Amino acid sequence: ATPPEDALLAREREREAERRQQRRLIILLTSVFGALLLLFVALTYRASLSVRNFKRREIAAKQVLEAIRGVHRLDHPCVLLPARAFLRMGSLREHEALRAEGQLLFYDSPRQLADKHVVFFSHQWLSFGTPDPLGVQYRVMAASLRRVIADTGWEEANVQVWVDLASIPQSKPLLKQLAVQTIACYCAAAHAFVICAPTTIHADTGEVCNVQSYQRRMWCRCEQLCHVLRKGTGTMWCATTEDDCRRLGELDSEWLMSVLRVFEGDVTDEGDYLS
Repeated sequence: ATPPEDALLAREREREAERRQQRRLIILLTSVFGALLLLFVALTYRASLSVRNFKRREIAAKQVLEAIRGVHRLDHPCVLLPARAFLRMGSLREHEALRAEGQLLFYDSPRQLADKHVVFFSHQWLSFGTPDPLGVQYRVMAASLRRVIADTGWEEANVQVWVDLASIPQSKPLLKQLAVQTIACYCAAAHAFVICAPTTIHADTGEVCNVQSYQRRMWCRCEQLCHVLRKGTGTMWCATTEDDCRRLGELDSEWLMSVLRVFEGDVTDEGDYLS
């Protein structure tokens, strides 16, 4: 090749090298931009989840705080069921049906409960639509109620029961919310607090429900805390089977710390299942 041709070939090689370098640079920049875009999408999605989780916790926290403020007032009457009527039911029944039958007792002031023996049942729901689809918890509650009456020497005729499905209106959202806001007062006024936590399976999630899962529930922690702060642990029982219902006595440090961490507990959804 002549010198001019050599110069042309050299310049063409240089231009080709520049084009290859530009292509590599474009590919590199495109890769970096794509990675940054994916990172931005991931962080945005994570932030949105954090916001939703925060909002859920904030709503739940407001409800629990409102319930705790209700310790000294009854925004909704305390609705109780005589022990004998409870033992005859055969299963947990809704507030509206029991009210229509005239089986419920309504108290407008905590002072009216002073001469009664109130047993408060605390438990987690075993399905999304009903608390006790197979009747497992009712049978444990009935057996533990008899045990508490025997241990305390109370007259059965003077014993009355609080349990959420019967004591909280289920069909009227406003009344239901007022009752939920007053749970702290119901817990504090109870003369016996019974944790009902048999080992069984949640009907909808398939997850194991037991004492450990009960203890993770936010509202269960709230109920325990409100009772302990008012009455201590000497009036608390834990029932896991029809034959096993025992006094809690002094709570161990791990149990107590979980009770104190109310807002770290599990909730079913944004407003909690009882909201």
